[in-house]
Amino acid sequence: MKMKKLLALAGTAVLAASMIFANELTFSIGVEAAYYPYAKPLVTGTTTPASADAAPTTAANHFSPICGPFAGAEGRITPRVGDTIDTPLGENWLVSGANLYLEGFMGITPISLNPGFKVSFTPVPFLVFSAGGEAGTGWAMESFGWCGLGVYNEATNSYDANPFAMWNLKWWAQATFQFDTGAIIQGDWTHVLMQYSYQVYQETCTGATTNGSSTDIWIWNNGGNKGHGLREYMNAILGYQLPIPVLKVVGVMFESDRAYSVDSYPNAGFDATFAEISLSPLAQLKFDDHNSLNVLFHFKSRRTFDDYKLGTDGKNAPEYMNNTTGREWFFNRLALSYTYKF
Repeated sequence: MKMKKLLALAGTAVLAASMIFANELTFSIGVEAAYYPYAKPLVTGTTTPASADAAPTTAANHFSPICGPFAGAEGRITPRVGDTIDTPLGENWLVSGANLYLEGFMGITPISLNPGFKVSFTPVPFLVFSAGGEAGTGWAMESFGWCGLGVYNEATNSYDANPFAMWNLKWWAQATFQFDTGAIIQGDWTHVLMQYSYQVYQETCTGATTNGSSTDIWIWNNGGNKGHGLREYMNAILGYQLPIPVLKVVGVMFESDRAYSVDSYPNAGFDATFAEISLSPLAQLKFDDHNSLNVLFHFKSRRTFDDYKLGTDGKNAPEYMNNTTGREWFFNRLALSYTYKF
């Protein structure tokens, strides 16, 4: 509970600072939606997988093709309020535009609420330091098979939800390098955009315990297999800015996410340090000063297992119980992110 209180205190401090130093608050609302086709996972250790949802393969690294039209969908609405505070570090053009950005938000889905805050400091145009925190809770909609937040129960091979009594807590710190070639090469068609971010973060669940091999696993927003421990996330974007109406940026995004230590999960064979890598073509459309839309085609890699463990009900157990043998690529989702700025 100490982490929950700390996040709440930090969020309150950000809000208070924003009210005290506010120049002009900005308000926006984001609407995100994603569609997931079905790509059957493959296993390398057997020709007759225990799970009907898996298919055998002899390769350790491969691509899993789409074999079904629908695996799931998701949606989220996120109101945001922000404030930019000018903090010039001198009269030189490089540091005269330094600023501090404060933001609070509330992520809302049919199965969860996730309030959070972010603080970003930009000392020079090409470098940003950020930190933030979130404290979300969720509930189950069993008729749809959805669970916002729940701890894994091995006896029933399911996740037990306890809304507003359990919280998914996350804190993070990040450094971002960004550059636009248009800053040194003048012209409408000279804007090649480059951005790289490195983030350290940690998630925990107040209803889950961590005690060596008895580490509890939980689910958050239908994404199960959550484990304790520090993690790293990397993001790199290479894009091109177009001087034409509506279509403003096209590019590709690289992402990598992994745990620092294999101790994040009780099964060392799962290999918590395995990096889940993704490559995503993207486009940004700007209709006017208020409306914009991002489109993402998300190709992702995931673990290949020797086989799938089954739970007491004969269905798939959480992935952390399986042993990793390789990597497979698949088309994960089509994602849309619409933003309206007031």
